[in-house]
Amino acid sequence: MRLLLIGYKNHSLRILNLLKEFPSVREIRVYHPDRKKLEASGVDKVSPKVSLTDDLNTSAEAALITSPSATHADYIRRLQERTPYLFCEKPPAATADEVGYLKSLPAAIKKSLYFNFNYRFTELGVYLKEGLSSGKIGRPLNFHFTSTNGIAFKEAFQKDWRAKSRDNLAGIFGNVGIHYIDFCQWLLGRPREMRVEKSSHGAWETPDSASIFMRFADGVTASIFISYATPFKNSGEVLCDDGYLVLDNGRLDVYTPRESFDASGRFTTPPKKEIAKYPSSLEYYNASLQKSVAYFIDVVGKKGSFPAENFDLSLASNALIFEDSRARQ
Repeated sequence: MRLLLIGYKNHSLRILNLLKEFPSVREIRVYHPDRKKLEASGVDKVSPKVSLTDDLNTSAEAALITSPSATHADYIRRLQERTPYLFCEKPPAATADEVGYLKSLPAAIKKSLYFNFNYRFTELGVYLKEGLSSGKIGRPLNFHFTSTNGIAFKEAFQKDWRAKSRDNLAGIFGNVGIHYIDFCQWLLGRPREMRVEKSSHGAWETPDSASIFMRFADGVTASIFISYATPFKNSGEVLCDDGYLVLDNGRLDVYTPRESFDASGRFTTPPKKEIAKYPSSLEYYNASLQKSVAYFIDVVGKKGSFPAENFDLSLASNALIFEDSRARQ
């Protein structure tokens, strides 16, 4: 299998290091329009499978778009008819108009286009997808997630792209929040209400923190707090009427059933069962990324197609970012 990878550093490099491990992947052509930058990066030293190109017409069975968000829709437009399969990092589009363009793509293109919302492949996602449908932890009541780190107080943040833009996509709301918005919508359906409060806690204008509230059918709610201005924390709780799950820095436990009592007959914490334990939240995240990329490679290798509902859901999650009437600064 010959692949074309658009992008060569940061997250692109993370994807490249995953791709090189697949036996079915024989060659990875890394693309960038500036050949000198590409050669200076040394990315061709990552693996013997890697070569460099500044020619977007390079023949490949699949292309992986891991370039900056603002370029995603344009690369899809340029590659959709010449490359059989496309993998595109989240978010699919950088504007509401681009979301509209992607919605208008022919059905055949949509079936060959995969958007990488890899939180759907996390241990929490896998457990909930089955657990909610089977009822083994009851009906969902509330989701709560916290994802924070202190990057805003690093000197380099002043020059970082995350500190230079106030738009929904480039800020923390679109960059981090979109993962959790998609995760909740994937499990619970389209929210009936979404409210966003943004704030900044430093000497920069760009919001570095956001609180997101979502309300779904049957009164189910979700709250998400994301910030670049606090110490690192990556946690989540999902409460259902017969059990709850706790995610803490890569460890996932389930507590059930509801009918758990102490010696006096009072309700007490249900028995705990370990679902997963990673060395860190980074390893937890990386495992979901590897599974998502593996899913894409498997479909390409089998010359299969991606479910239409995956395409539609990805665009629905992307579109929520641009609904400014529901997001206040």
